[in-house]
Amino acid sequence: MFAEGVNVTFSAEFSDPDTVLGQVLTIVWRSNVSGMLKEFTSENATSFTRNDLAIGRHLVTVTVSDGEQERSASLAIEVKAKAVPPIDGGDDGEGGGFPYLLVGMVLIVIVVLVGLLLFLRSRKG
Repeated sequence: MFAEGVNVTFSAEFSDPDTVLGQVLTIVWRSNVSGMLKEFTSENATSFTRNDLAIGRHLVTVTVSDGEQERSASLAIEVKAKAVPPIDGGDDGEGGGFPYLLVGMVLIVIVVLVGLLLFLRSRKG
């Protein structure tokens, strides 16, 4: 399993006795989800890296062809969406801003009520 956006390296080992005589092989990598991933010849590198695979379950198939015969192998992989951090209600970076705001508002209301009661008592006496 891979997270969305991470580097995934694909590599295959293959051999054909005719390559020593100059025959060039074609290597094609495909995904049933993302389509064509890479196509190159045996004269180039045999591995590559992608970080843009679509989210989902992929059946990745590599096919090697010498122009007359071909062989394939497949591998199942899964790409998961990146975890989204929760949205918090505060600006302290800890996600605890809202409870502090609520406590502060309650304290202000209590102070105002106590002040009002003291003011009313002082007017009676």
